[in-house]
Amino acid sequence: MTRDHRLIREFYQFFKADLVDKNHSGFHHQLSVPAEPRVLHINSRAVGCIELKKPEGSVNGFVELYYFYIYPHCAKKGFGSQIMQYLCELADKLNVEIDLEAIPLTGLETIIGSSDLHRFYKKFNFQPSQLAGSKFMTRLPNVKEKG
Repeated sequence: MTRDHRLIREFYQFFKADLVDKNHSGFHHQLSVPAEPRVLHINSRAVGCIELKKPEGSVNGFVELYYFYIYPHCAKKGFGSQIMQYLCELADKLNVEIDLEAIPLTGLETIIGSSDLHRFYKKFNFQPSQLAGSKFMTRLPNVKEKG
């Protein structure tokens, strides 16, 4: 098993993410392929859903954070930060890069706007792409914020 697949497996196990959230699965116009996010549990409470992907044929050493959503009744309570903190710690431990496209989901009850979303990911050392207009962000393992 590669370290990329190990990260995904251990992350899902930690948050007891066994079930796909049917309300969030399928095609969303912002996504290039259908999502199958799994329900995340903290203290036996469903707090959101996430999909981590290892694209077929991609190089070793990275995973894609393809879909991440905190349920409205759990928003602004620190669950998103708790989930992201664990994901980043696990990525550091396994030496795995995380890539994502920071675009707020529409058509759902939007919890966070674009600029707040970028700020959120920057707290966890995700860096924006240097390409003009790009929404892609990358977090390299074991790189601490300068400052």
